Amino acid sequence: MQPHFKEEEEILFAPLKDDMVKRALDEHVLITQSIVALSVLPPGNIIDKLKQFADLVDNHVRYEERQLFPHIENRLTAEQLEAIGLQLNIQVSTDKDNYGDEFWNEKNASL
Repeated sequence: MQPHFKEEEEILFAPLKDDMVKRALDEHVLITQSIVALSVLPPGNIIDKLKQFADLVDNHVRYEERQLFPHIENRLTAEQLEAIGLQLNIQVSTDKDNYGDEFWNEKNASL
């Protein structure tokens, strides 16, 4: 999640410094702290904590998609949005997946 958070924080959120962006940044910190806390839990306590973590991440994603991203689109200029899009596309296009073609072919063949 850290590369994803870094990308959002340094590219997408950078032009705005308002309460909505601050909430997303605070949630990134909370999610990161939760991951660290999960890594040191004794095995018996992990199920409930994992459910709480899943809810935390789900709520964060919903907030970004339903509220924050539309807010950013409404506040930034077309030029700013285009520049952000270019930066994100460049970073995304350099990422490689870890799956060979056989995985996808086998998956599709079973459909």
